[in-house]
Amino acid sequence: MLYSDGIMKDIKFYVHQQIKEYQLTSKSKGFFRLTPQNEVRISKRLLKRKSDKTLIHLIKQRDNLNRKIYELLDDAAKHDKPDEITDIQEAKEFIRRRLLSQEDVVTQLRALASSHKQFQDDVTKQRIQLIRELEMGKPDCSVSLTKSNAKDGDTKTDVNPNEKLREFYFNVSDSQRRLAITSESLLRQLGVPFFALGSENARLVNNKELQKQKETVLNFIQSMLK
Repeated sequence: MLYSDGIMKDIKFYVHQQIKEYQLTSKSKGFFRLTPQNEVRISKRLLKRKSDKTLIHLIKQRDNLNRKIYELLDDAAKHDKPDEITDIQEAKEFIRRRLLSQEDVVTQLRALASSHKQFQDDVTKQRIQLIRELEMGKPDCSVSLTKSNAKDGDTKTDVNPNEKLREFYFNVSDSQRRLAITSESLLRQLGVPFFALGSENARLVNNKELQKQKETVLNFIQSMLK
């Protein structure tokens, strides 16, 4: 009986994969005929006996069973406590599965992202305004950000441009630091991985790596909220 090249190619692929897997995993080698040299013979015989569909069906059944086994094992390894998570893939899965499924958490994360964007927009706008006013010869100008951070009686006039710029950037840095502290506190409270890392597990990650993981987590959250 003749078979199309496509059918023969398909069955040879399945036979090759099974023999290769057997050679790699079997210790007994009891089925000594399962060798690369017999692949063509086995393929032709399966087609002749019309056993090719049975082989494919059994392979699919096995694959489905293996997947169920893997899912069972994987589920047993899930972390339900953010203070225990030290792996970035685990962190992303936890965020997707636990945090982003809670509407109130999503609302707070969106608000936090919005406040950071607003801060950056304000700084950019105020910097442009300050530079423009300094170029126009108004060294006594001030902007809302520096006003909000200046102490009573600290406002000076006739300050040279460089000092005014230094004052502006100092106040920006101070405001940014306070915003970061507030943000870290909220993210820890919400249970965001790496921000909520427990003290014992924190010892397992050096500070530089921890900051990198926090940045990765924030970028991931931002991409998921778009």
